[in-house]
Amino acid sequence: YDVILNFRPDGYDHYIAVRSEEPIEGYERLAIPEGTYAVFQTDRMRHPTGQLPDLRRRIATEWLPSSGYLLSDRPEITITHWQRAPHKAERFIEVWIPVCAHS
Repeated sequence: YDVILNFRPDGYDHYIAVRSEEPIEGYERLAIPEGTYAVFQTDRMRHPTGQLPDLRRRIATEWLPSSGYLLSDRPEITITHWQRAPHKAERFIEVWIPVCAHS
């Protein structure tokens, strides 16, 4: 998982994470609060990372303004599904955008 939080004008905090119910020695524990997420994904292909910038741009400029949702103050999560041979053509990336209903 990639977890992005604390968005600021000068940047954000980026964590490379694993899911674990138990603490892992030497690693920081990061709790993700429950909430609503809009989930998007790249096409399934050998190298989906090339689609990620365009997917994020389309979420921000096309989907979000017309969705009836606002960004929520929770982490953004990216999940990379990186299958190995012989399934390399089925790789894809999910982008989880935290949202809340427009009031």
